Amino acid sequence: MTIDSGEYLLVFASNKNEIDNPGNYPYWDGAHYHTNFNLDKGGSESDRYLALVYPDGESVVQEFAPYPDQFTDTSFGIAQSSMQLVATGANASYLVPSASDSSDENIWMQESFDDSSWASSPTALGFGFTSSGPQTLVYEDALKTVLVPTNGDLGTSWTGSGEPFSDGSWTDYSPISGKAGGVGYDLNPEYDNYISYDVGSMFGVRTSCYIRIPLPVLGDNAEE
Repeated sequence: MTIDSGEYLLVFASNKNEIDNPGNYPYWDGAHYHTNFNLDKGGSESDRYLALVYPDGESVVQEFAPYPDQFTDTSFGIAQSSMQLVATGANASYLVPSASDSSDENIWMQESFDDSSWASSPTALGFGFTSSGPQTLVYEDALKTVLVPTNGDLGTSWTGSGEPFSDGSWTDYSPISGKAGGVGYDLNPEYDNYISYDVGSMFGVRTSCYIRIPLPVLGDNAEE
């Protein structure tokens, strides 16, 4: 079987071995192939290894060593393509809710929702408290704390809701001086000068990271 560039093959890791299926191996269910092994969704790191190897059976093309804990109905892998869903300057409808607005906080997400009474503006949206115009809330070189999760969802406590959240343990990533202040990684040097917090450890392991940036609030709207 040959898979050309840009194509893919979906294979199920369902432990269909030759001993149990002597007349149908590699196992074919009429639509998909199945492997002779399965994958643990958790367990020790030594049990969570997956690699694509060359035909010699030894040389590794790519590996997950280990792959992260897996979650039901949640896919994991390397992005194959990307698409810009919202263009810069796209028109947005917005509403600052009040107590009289609907108590159903999810109704505005429905495709049929009528937002004609909302205000509209090109993106991006924000606010400031200066009389001379919009205020920059976060400068590109602002200090940040960054965490690449290793054990699943952190919930919402890291956003600061409820009791104050301490990010004192988020110490794995320190800013690199002379860079623009961005958080990310680049396998090529094209964007390297924009990245102060290099989270290259995410590659092949996690698809997202958590970032916290302190925002100074001044004047009568400050909260002690």
